[in-house]
Amino acid sequence: MKTPVGRLLDRMENHDGGVNAALITNPEDVEYYSGFRGKGAVLFVHSLVRYLIVIDSDDNQQCTTECSGFKVFSASWDEAVSFLSELCSKLGVHSIWFEEKHINKEEYKLLKESLNGVELIPGDDFISRKNYS
Repeated sequence: MKTPVGRLLDRMENHDGGVNAALITNPEDVEYYSGFRGKGAVLFVHSLVRYLIVIDSDDNQQCTTECSGFKVFSASWDEAVSFLSELCSKLGVHSIWFEEKHINKEEYKLLKESLNGVELIPGDDFISRKNYS
């Protein structure tokens, strides 16, 4: 039986738009995919790597045992976006699903500017844990 991340990767691979990665920001979905129960976390899911970025919090200690399969670190939103920009460049990511309903306008603007050349595709319907129940 596939894990939630495995099912998400299958959806990405089989999507007509050729989505390379997913950026998960809804706390319920972050918990579903990673086991992390804190607030203010972002998951980056790609076929080669998975990151849990805990935004401005000390909650990352919870992850050492509960978030297997994810590399974990804490960062500000700006630091996280800078890291994601470098990571997308290294991995050759050209399109990312993101949870449009769980990101504010300023966060979106910074992502769009920093992930130059990466298409941000609203993917709430593909990412939401509710669609896997």
